[in-house]
Amino acid sequence: MADKQFFPMMPETSWWALRQQFKKTIPSLISVSYLKSLLGLTSDQSARNLLSPLKQMKIIDDDGKPLPRANDWRNDDKYQTVCQEILQEIYPNELLELFPEREVDSSSVKNWFMEDRKSTRLNSSHRY
Repeated sequence: MADKQFFPMMPETSWWALRQQFKKTIPSLISVSYLKSLLGLTSDQSARNLLSPLKQMKIIDDDGKPLPRANDWRNDDKYQTVCQEILQEIYPNELLELFPEREVDSSSVKNWFMEDRKSTRLNSSHRY
């Protein structure tokens, strides 16, 4: 059976607020309390849900400490390159080849994820 693949999910508002703060100063540690305070979140779980994508994108390590990519991510001159690296590291080639442009129809991309999720469920339900 194939391993289930998880793709990072983060609200756009959180992405930009976090990046703006990193442009001012990179914190020594990204924690639940840091994210709650910065983003005005009311629950620990909402903040915890943001830690995993940041780790997956290699912006922070497993302990919440910023990695070198965090510095490049905040830098306007390196931002596009960093985002391209993240896309290539995390997302399947099929998706990247279907939507190679910077500006894409978000509904088409959402449809791809829905079909991929459906396909994963069907494949994982087969018994061999």
